[in-house]
Amino acid sequence: MKKIVASVGLVAFGVSGLQAEQPAITSQAAKPWSISATLRGFYDDNPNASTSEANKTDSFGVELSPSVGLNWGNGQTTVLAKYTYSLKWYDKPIGGGLGRTSQQHLFDLALGHAFSERYSLEVDNTFAIGQEPDTLRAGNTFTGLQPVSGNNIRNSGLIRFNAELTPELSLELGYINNFFDYSDELVTTSGIPGTLSESINASRSGALDRIEQTGYIKARWQLTPETTPFASYKFRMVNFTSDQIVELSPVFTTVGTNVVFDHSDPVFAKDRDRRSHIITAGVDHEFRPDLTGSAEAGVEYTEHPNDPASQSDLSPYVSAGLRYVYLPSSALSIGFQYLHAETEVLSSGDHLVSDSQVAVLYGVITHQIFARLYASGSFTWQYATFNESGRQVTTPFANPTTLDSQTFYLFDAKLEYRFNPYLSAHVGYSFDREESNLGDFSRNRVYIGATASY
Repeated sequence: MKKIVASVGLVAFGVSGLQAEQPAITSQAAKPWSISATLRGFYDDNPNASTSEANKTDSFGVELSPSVGLNWGNGQTTVLAKYTYSLKWYDKPIGGGLGRTSQQHLFDLALGHAFSERYSLEVDNTFAIGQEPDTLRAGNTFTGLQPVSGNNIRNSGLIRFNAELTPELSLELGYINNFFDYSDELVTTSGIPGTLSESINASRSGALDRIEQTGYIKARWQLTPETTPFASYKFRMVNFTSDQIVELSPVFTTVGTNVVFDHSDPVFAKDRDRRSHIITAGVDHEFRPDLTGSAEAGVEYTEHPNDPASQSDLSPYVSAGLRYVYLPSSALSIGFQYLHAETEVLSSGDHLVSDSQVAVLYGVITHQIFARLYASGSFTWQYATFNESGRQVTTPFANPTTLDSQTFYLFDAKLEYRFNPYLSAHVGYSFDREESNLGDFSRNRVYIGATASY
């Protein structure tokens, strides 16, 4: 029960790369190392995630993805490590500076150590560098679905200490760090210089380069063998690391009978820094040996210390998950989150956007159809609304459009046939969609391939 609940909490914080694919931190494989390679062909009807039918292109391609892993343990200490490389080749240039290829590197590392039966430490880290948006998002929340050119970096790390103070009372202390660094640093301007129509087109680096830090403490009470209530406090800081200007904010002054303005108060990336205090209570519960769940709810108090035009905000904070192992090799997991998150949207109408309020619903299922035939699927739905600062920013439009909300849909389904423990074949389909009042896009991908492992 405790291992499953810990995994749910880890995914909720955003360090899920290794935990989602590997066994529990205290497990040990039959051999300490593994290697594998996947080769697949695919068709992508919108690799640029273009919202314009005129600019939309499609492409066939090939993906090669080798990986190597380590799973070592001695009963007290466990080390899990994995490196995965992915290279995609498209039969035509896909634009956005990517050319015909897209690649990514993914490094996963997890360390678990039990000092005694009552005290343990876990360290988990995922480092990604590449162009694919799936590897650049934070946990279950994301800012966009478009491939991003350049060597973009995301690192997610967690340190967690568990202490059993009494047979009923336990304490968990943790620190989470997410780091993002994008290659795009090009800043351009739009509109007529020196007028209200002048605006900044910020780089992705200016909009999204940041360090997210969360420290938390959680107290658990073992009410019954199946039910564990808990309470927690989290302090979260988001610091944008670029020194670039991301928006122009007009300053109006009166000179005689005339009102004039200048851009002497530009918006820097750090003006969107955020601090949050999150207080929650929840419960972990084992309904049956095959059905477990966790629910957490509370309040999140948010402020932006570098933006004097912003106001503090008190909003709900929710995180919940449910896992059902309905057959020995078949399981279903679903979850929901509601929280503050960062966004690459910088303005809505003529006001600065500080951050976003995000609701995320996600699920994963794996089903063994026959002895060697498996089906799996996943979905994510994300709905974001934008928190506006009182700070006015200029736009190149006389009547700027307010971005009301942004909705993302992701779906993936795969059928896999395992010939033996070393060789399998698969076919799959992926669907992405983004909707907002500024434009929609859809992306369909089909693929077929094989994986060899040892």
